[in-house]
Amino acid sequence: MHQANLLVIAGYADSLEQDKAPHRPLRRSDRRKQLNHLGSCWARYEALRDALNAMDGEDYQTLTGNFRDLANHAFAPRFMIGQIPRAWRRKVDYEEAVVNGDGTVEVVTDPARKMTQYAMGTLEPLPLNAAYAANLAEYGRARCTMEAFARLVEELCDRIDTKL
Repeated sequence: MHQANLLVIAGYADSLEQDKAPHRPLRRSDRRKQLNHLGSCWARYEALRDALNAMDGEDYQTLTGNFRDLANHAFAPRFMIGQIPRAWRRKVDYEEAVVNGDGTVEVVTDPARKMTQYAMGTLEPLPLNAAYAANLAEYGRARCTMEAFARLVEELCDRIDTKL
């Protein structure tokens, strides 16, 4: 879209977000913002954006135990058998145990201070039938996304052809 924008939009600047920090890849959210900016003048971009947003949704992540991200960045759940032991670390509001006058103990939270909290648990294995169903539905969403992309490319090419 950037190259098409350069060709068909008068005064369009040859500048992308990644030019500001060329050795640091853009985060997914930054790539999406840039994509929205690049596609804002194309009639068929909205369908692609909506199709992209439908992929890897919260339901899919829940059904697959967030397999897609964990397989690339951590330990993904197994299929059918075998738990994955995990420790999770996160920053939370500071908590302190305070002894009351009657000898009982109360946990007091201080949101102005932060502390590190660790939790232990396991990732349960994914049933194959559930993983298959979730991935079949995700395949349908991916196919719709690629079809929307193809229609956008047609629009880009048509507009470029009128300029050449």
